[in-house]
Amino acid sequence: ITTLDRKLARGVGARRRRLAKQGLDAAPHRDLVAGVKMDTQVNVLNRLLATEEIRQLKARRLRALDAKDWPAYAAQHADDHVSDSYGGAVMRGNAANVSHLSALLDGITTIHQVHSYELSFEGDREASGIWAMEDRLFWTEGGKPHWLHGWGHYHERYRCEGGVWRFCYRRLDRQRVELSEGGDPRKRDRAAAQSL
Repeated sequence: ITTLDRKLARGVGARRRRLAKQGLDAAPHRDLVAGVKMDTQVNVLNRLLATEEIRQLKARRLRALDAKDWPAYAAQHADDHVSDSYGGAVMRGNAANVSHLSALLDGITTIHQVHSYELSFEGDREASGIWAMEDRLFWTEGGKPHWLHGWGHYHERYRCEGGVWRFCYRRLDRQRVELSEGGDPRKRDRAAAQSL
């Protein structure tokens, strides 16, 4: 028996003695661990697992986006997904969003990163989140290299369907954008992004 085992045993014994002094039987309190009821612990554990699943969802989405893997990108979104990230154009439906985004990024190399996040749950199957983000876009225009560097926040909603979390809404609010002089991603040389 280690010193730690002895300390743990003394702690359990002390807890039982305290309960006995209060006229309480230890048996009804078997679901208490460190003063927290077991059903509360299970709920907290479920939230932690859901948080990690949403973090993984976010990572898969950004990897698929930067790799231009549109089937993988689509798989991260619910069929009724709404994207409000295009400067006023709202895309309704997963297929419409993927079609628009793949055309928008054709000829552009992208690098997306997300940093700190805030998640809140509305029940067991819905959640919302805000993620600090940074992205870099690279393209050529008239044979010259150009770039965009942006910072902002993603505002998102997620839904768990069939045990799988997916995006159901996204809005991008940019706080700052730096653009190379004379650069306009709408005027890019579309075939050049593959060589950058």
